[in-house]
Amino acid sequence: MYENLNQTSTTFIILGSGSTSTLEFGDGAVYKQSLLVKNNSNTSIVLDGQKSDILTLGTIYSYDSSTSNKATLNFVNFENNYILLNENCGFTISGDDGSAIELAAFNDNWKTMEAIFTAYEDESMTEGFSGGWYFEEAYGDDGELLGVYLNNSNFPIPEPADFAFIFGVLALIGVLAKRRLG
Repeated sequence: MYENLNQTSTTFIILGSGSTSTLEFGDGAVYKQSLLVKNNSNTSIVLDGQKSDILTLGTIYSYDSSTSNKATLNFVNFENNYILLNENCGFTISGDDGSAIELAAFNDNWKTMEAIFTAYEDESMTEGFSGGWYFEEAYGDDGELLGVYLNNSNFPIPEPADFAFIFGVLALIGVLAKRRLG
């Protein structure tokens, strides 16, 4: 539906209307306004695979006429601290496991709506996490509050063997540096 949205934008993006769509963001995209999620849409938000810069969204709102609808948003190439929301008033995360998400209505003419957010590590979309969502405050270099990061506590973390490998490489670099200086 949308492809390579890598520029800065101040416009709204309306996602689906009971259909399936894909929204692909370029690296470091900044959207100052909101995503409006409508009806029983199933939307994949594909993030840049390089993940060198944070994707910034205004927020995510419901643009719906019925409370019985439920939207699905799939974040592909998701990484913790990757999605920055300028505001978190667009939706709330509740439930003990962080799996209940309710999108706020865009305006008084529309309804709030439940949504399912799923995070996938890569484009194969073989393993995803729909629970464990939470917000973490995001600050700039000068200490200014920028908004919140959308995180998922269930997202894979490195295994102990990965840590051992990393520390082994660092130790080897230290030995080589000591030999070179000595």
